[in-house]
Amino acid sequence: MNNKHSRLSLVLTLFFSLLMTACQPQAVEDTSSQSIDTGETNSEAAEIPAKTIDLDLDPAGGADFSLVENQLFETLVIMTEDGVFPWLAENGTVANDGLDYIFELRPGVFFQDGTMLDADAVIVNFDRWFDKESPLRGDGDFSMWKEAFGGFKGEVDAEGNLTSLYDGIEKVNDLTVLIHLNKPDADFFEKIANPAFSILSPTALSADTFIGTGPYLISEDTESNLDLVPFTRTSRMPRSVNGDECPS
Repeated sequence: MNNKHSRLSLVLTLFFSLLMTACQPQAVEDTSSQSIDTGETNSEAAEIPAKTIDLDLDPAGGADFSLVENQLFETLVIMTEDGVFPWLAENGTVANDGLDYIFELRPGVFFQDGTMLDADAVIVNFDRWFDKESPLRGDGDFSMWKEAFGGFKGEVDAEGNLTSLYDGIEKVNDLTVLIHLNKPDADFFEKIANPAFSILSPTALSADTFIGTGPYLISEDTESNLDLVPFTRTSRMPRSVNGDECPS
């Protein structure tokens, strides 16, 4: 594990920087709607509503959202068969000791409720996952967090040691966060690429709704159909690296 972590420490900064230098954001141009059949009768997709419909769909809380996870929500980084790529984060670096991770967020990205993605929003999400006392936590068991990081805020084992690999997060500036670990975790980037750790709008969370930055938003939710329409008020993700397609 130590050898794997050392390799990550040496190559991630260069890898992320090279990728994002070559990849430039582009706007979503598709104006068509997308309909996901939930098993009964199909209906015509609705037009973009004045307000995103409230859907009880919490990626971190254990909700089953596999049909639409890549359409509604997005993570700081993504994992593909080719490795880890930055996504909502413009780049990420890890300290030589493996305990500190710095993420610089992509500027100009909006949540589907119109609020902007920034460091404060990322901190709210990490605090919500980590702290059982967070008022934004909801009813989910957050089992994916426990599986990935071992425990929650304040939890200790029989010897009094903290059970969580994750120690905390702090704001460096409006578009930069610093994440602390209690001990090195060579799989940290892969772990936060899990859709369960999608970054949601704090404004929406305060209203008990779950709204992300994805390329589609919900226009209608019925027992038989879930209709999505394009969300365009955002700097979209990179599409090419040196002429090759970036993961999407």
